[in-house]
Amino acid sequence: MNFLLLFLLGFVSLSYQVIFLREILSIFNDNEITVGIFLCVWMFCAGIGAYFTGRAFRLKQSRRNNIPHILLISAVLMPAQIFLVRFAAPIMRKTTAEMLGIVPLLFVSFVCMAAVCFIFGSWFVIVSDTFSVKGNFRGLAAVSYSAESAGAVLGGFVASIIFLKYFNSITLSLLLSCAVLCIACIFFSKKYLFVLAAALAVLAGSCRIENFLSARLWKPFEIEESRNSIYGKITVLKSGSDFDFFVNSSRVYSTYANPVSEEIIHLPMLLSDSPAHILYIGGASGLSEILKYNVKNIVYIAPDRVFFRLVKKYSSRQIHTVLNDPRISIIHADGRFFVKNTDQRFDCAILELPRPLTGVANRYFTLEFFRELKSALSENGILIFSMFASENYMSPELKFLSSSVSNAAKNVFANCYYIPGETDYFVCSERELKFDPGYLKSALAGRGARTLYLTPYRMEYMLDGSRIRRLSGWIAENEKNIFQNRDFYPVCYFYGLVHWLSHFKSGSVFNMPIKKIYYRVFFIIFCLYAFFIARICRSNKRLISGVMFWLSFAGLALELMVIFAFQSIYGYIYYKVGMLFALALFGVSAGSYLIKRLNYAIVSERKFLRKVILLMSLFAFLLPFCFKLLACIQYPCEPVFYGLIFVSGAFIGIGFPVLVSAYGETGASTLGRFYFLDLAGAFSGSFLTTLILMPVLGIFGTCLFIACASMILGLVF
Repeated sequence: MNFLLLFLLGFVSLSYQVIFLREILSIFNDNEITVGIFLCVWMFCAGIGAYFTGRAFRLKQSRRNNIPHILLISAVLMPAQIFLVRFAAPIMRKTTAEMLGIVPLLFVSFVCMAAVCFIFGSWFVIVSDTFSVKGNFRGLAAVSYSAESAGAVLGGFVASIIFLKYFNSITLSLLLSCAVLCIACIFFSKKYLFVLAAALAVLAGSCRIENFLSARLWKPFEIEESRNSIYGKITVLKSGSDFDFFVNSSRVYSTYANPVSEEIIHLPMLLSDSPAHILYIGGASGLSEILKYNVKNIVYIAPDRVFFRLVKKYSSRQIHTVLNDPRISIIHADGRFFVKNTDQRFDCAILELPRPLTGVANRYFTLEFFRELKSALSENGILIFSMFASENYMSPELKFLSSSVSNAAKNVFANCYYIPGETDYFVCSERELKFDPGYLKSALAGRGARTLYLTPYRMEYMLDGSRIRRLSGWIAENEKNIFQNRDFYPVCYFYGLVHWLSHFKSGSVFNMPIKKIYYRVFFIIFCLYAFFIARICRSNKRLISGVMFWLSFAGLALELMVIFAFQSIYGYIYYKVGMLFALALFGVSAGSYLIKRLNYAIVSERKFLRKVILLMSLFAFLLPFCFKLLACIQYPCEPVFYGLIFVSGAFIGIGFPVLVSAYGETGASTLGRFYFLDLAGAFSGSFLTTLILMPVLGIFGTCLFIACASMILGLVF
């Protein structure tokens, strides 16, 4: 029964974690800071629950009696926390889809997650210690840890493959509650049947509850439809006769006409002598503008099938006619993967994409992608993409961000031009382009393309020489001090976070070239690490506790590096995040099981742990080279990433039971202490990696830091 309860804990906790993360992303900010804060709060509260439970319940009988209470409380809290975050959102935001700062986001995450995370931490310690009083403590710690991790593996896979695609958050939380209550009824008491019946009754009406809460969340707008896809939660809002499409909390498309769709389409089409083959990645609104020219073929990349079906469903008849035009080839694939593998050559490549403020968006603005795109363009092909609106003023963080993209583009294309418009447009080509208003106006009239917003007056205003020189000056201001934006060193990701923080007056400290920040951060981190080593070396127990903390810190940091690299290469991270974490936990479970098998073969625990730490150092050092190699391969190599994240988790699983045994004490307090250290290390790794290490040092720099720090700890240990 104990094994089943720990397996259930792993299954429920990771499934609920994936569900709650989707809820947070779809309601609040859809970026990596939100994910980092979510993971930090989750692990911190679960660790606190494990630590205090280990100290509070010292009597064996007391621990057993509390198991059914833990199950009941967790079953009640899971749907309650989803309800709470839905009700908290309108209170915390003044308007729909408003961004929250770090402090409000931390507050919401803590209030809405603290209770259930505390209970999950208590669950592990109480159940583990009911059978940790027998036999070898190291072996039993390994069994407990591997059982919980094995359940998490199944939970991650089920949540990613089934839950996220077909059910809403309310329904899923109630399903998990019913599963927990079933176990409570079977193994403990039939009196919980009443609570189970109540949960099933609420589950029957969960779809109506979801509709009511969603409508309340998006007031005063009217929700026309809401769907889940592998890329996020898609919400269609009705505004008069038009519709707005939100993916998670970000608006990505609208059915009404807008100036950007005209400007970003007509500029490259007029600059090109005879555009025949067009590559278009982005919203469907620009397709009708492209068809105003005598083109032979348009390749339209629409990776999200669910989103595309909704756009088709709610668009006007004109868009329906456009989408059925035989000249348009609709490709449901990742844009980068298509560009990397296509044999076609295009006269114009038009990227109408979100700005590079997140890891997913950033991959379309890197040096590597520009190189891939250049090989897909014809000899005189033109690339255009938009950045930020800065007609009269450009903030320091936007200057740095634009400079990093400009550096990457200039490294690939012979000519790069900047045009101020509704947003700033970057136009790149191997040939020199003539931005003469008179020529472009006559070309527009000669080709018979009728425009609503891009009038002759607007064109003269956009192409005014003084405005272009001012924008070019802003971008060139910091080019020498800014690194190129790259796949594995996403400078834009860092300044995107700084730009986001600047909305809340929190980003001014980072308003400096990243080359200066890079070395300062590296120095500060190593000073803190030296202090950490000095503190833990004072006693044997401190050293063992410090090693547990570091294994979890480094293991989670390496897992995040694998996830970031996977995202940079393949893009579709949303629906696979649960599966990737499940594979990491599978590594944890396999590592603990390996220790159970090798239990009596380990003679010297310190020597064994030293080898584990040094192996982690070698793995971290080799990881960037693996990423570089995988990025060069044209065909998908996802199984390799699955193997890498498995190994990252295995180091934690191997270390946990051995360190618990090496500590020299047994019982609930020791299990609680080390489970707390495990989660505290993971909490710190998640926080520092997401907000500091990855943005400033990049993937390669972070892996190098983990490798060096692990090697030092291994030699000290």
